Formats: sequence, C-alpha cells, structure tokens
Amino acid sequence: MTYTATTIWEGTPEALLKLIEASKASAPIHESFGAKNPRILQAVLGGQSDRLHYCIDFDSAEAYGKFADSLESSGWMSGANTFVAESFPDLKFVSTVLSINRI
Repeated sequence: MTYTATTIWEGTPEALLKLIEASKASAPIHESFGAKNPRILQAVLGGQSDRLHYCIDFDSAEAYGKFADSLESSGWMSGANTFVAESFPDLKFVSTVLSINRI
C-alpha cells in the first residue's frame, strides 16, 4: 500500500510561486531521506487555488516515520522552517496529513 504525506501551504500567488521553486530544491533532499514521487498539486477547478499541496509517497507508515525521524535528526526541518518564515512572509503552513491509498 502507498502512504502519501501531504503538506498544505496557503499564500499569495507570489509566495506560492516561490514555494514551487524552493520545492524543486527540496524534492531531492526528501528523496535522499526515503520519500518517493515528490510533487506539488494546486486546485484548478473547485478547491482553494491559494493553497499548494506538497505530496510525497512511502511504502509503509514505518517508512514515513523513518523519513520524519531522519529529517528531524539531521536538522533539515528546523533549518527549513526558519528559511520559510524568513523568506516567505506571505506563506502559511496549514497542515500535514498522512493518507493511505485503499484501492
């Protein structure tokens, strides 16, 4: 089964464009910690177009846990949070959700 971690960000159009660019740099780092298939989704019909969904996949809940632990222990997460707060004042973290594909 595939588990997908989705982090939701909300912001101005300019902030979202900057987040897309920053995510291109983050994706290989996330992959090095075990994430698969990094992507950013934005609603084009329905939904909220002022939000981006950064999604990464894992083979198991354990793999996600290992990924999260690795990010935390490496210091990458605290550095990323500081970078986002300083560089993107018009960007707001909404939530992170871990989902499982039931099909």
